[in-house]
Amino acid sequence: RHRDEAPTAWQCVPWALLVALALALAARGPLRPRLAALRTAAPWRRALIPAAIVAATLTLRAWVSPAAFFHQNGHGPSWVAHTFTGAHHAYGTGFREVFGAVVRLAPSSPDGAVFALQSLLGAAAVAALWATARALGAPQVLALAAAFAAAVDPVLARASRSESHYAAQTSLLFIAAALLARASGPVRSRAFALSCAAAGLVLAQAMRMHPVAWVAAALVPSVMLLGPDPLARRVARTAAGFALAGATCALFALPTVRTVMAGQLGAQWAPRHASAILTAAQRGALPALVVAAAVALAIRGLASYGVVVARSPRRMILPALV
Repeated sequence: RHRDEAPTAWQCVPWALLVALALALAARGPLRPRLAALRTAAPWRRALIPAAIVAATLTLRAWVSPAAFFHQNGHGPSWVAHTFTGAHHAYGTGFREVFGAVVRLAPSSPDGAVFALQSLLGAAAVAALWATARALGAPQVLALAAAFAAAVDPVLARASRSESHYAAQTSLLFIAAALLARASGPVRSRAFALSCAAAGLVLAQAMRMHPVAWVAAALVPSVMLLGPDPLARRVARTAAGFALAGATCALFALPTVRTVMAGQLGAQWAPRHASAILTAAQRGALPALVVAAAVALAIRGLASYGVVVARSPRRMILPALV
């Protein structure tokens, strides 16, 4: 332990996530009526399914996957050791912010504390996936099936029982997607803006762990394109979601990302990653987009000849492109 560089209490608190929680609660309306509603059975009944999903996921993953380090060659313990020092980390400060507090509570078993919080985050992500599916209009059975698929996914299960920053970032992306999918009210409403800002803070926390999350984080608001609303309304909400969540994320994550990219890590990997992204776009993304566009146009063309592929062919075009 680096006692001469011990982190301060401020450095071990995920302030972005705490502010995101406050904004998400504020988006649901005044506090006093919601506190009064807790005296009734309705809010507790609504919490039963997500609570059951979290409990079932924790139990299932503990049964099928032992808690162990994910990163090899000593990198796993080095990530945990980072929570004991206030020194700058080459990948960013986000890991210490998320896991530093639980490590301080259990200094005799820091890896166990990290694994426990990681497991809880992973289970919350599965519940967030269920909430996202329900918010987008999926029936209960389909939403539960999606949650079950995520809970038993071997990679997610293994990583959620480790110190992997990939697992923590993935969990935060799921939670941000749920916040965006459940954003209520018109685009110009206070509730919508607060929900998008909360999602942006969650995305920022993921990016502060490691800049590798920026590509996935940039695509999360596209979840708002789906759902039962008219296409024009979904497009408008998605554009506003990208703007609000993106601006919030950039405000809180960009300084950390710039520091990382300006260091040795950025000099070593940034040019190589840029080349890899361009190659992937040429070989994979662009052909996939062409095929998706052809499928969408075929659906619409068949409908004009009386061949019904879906009840509303126009609603199939945008999901096919996505």
